[in-house]
Amino acid sequence: MAKIPFTKLKLIKKDETVTFLYNEQEITVKKYLPVNEKLELIGRVINAAADENRFYNPVKLDIFLSLEIVFTYTNINFTDKQKEDPSKLYDLLV
Repeated sequence: MAKIPFTKLKLIKKDETVTFLYNEQEITVKKYLPVNEKLELIGRVINAAADENRFYNPVKLDIFLSLEIVFTYTNINFTDKQKEDPSKLYDLLV
């Protein structure tokens, strides 16, 4: 089998997004998130989902994963005040 140089593939990084309307607001969603940003997202979720005994609460894990995905992949902007109550924000989004 002949070896092909990686550079011959001429790969380019795509920053594609999808846009849709929701209640007359234009929402943009990233189709791909670079690996470093994914790792940062996972770190934030794991830190937020741990309780005081370092055990992971599966409900918290679901809440914070869902919220972080919305924060990171979309152009929806949340205030610090809105982020203070993740459960309420999760319930509104779901």
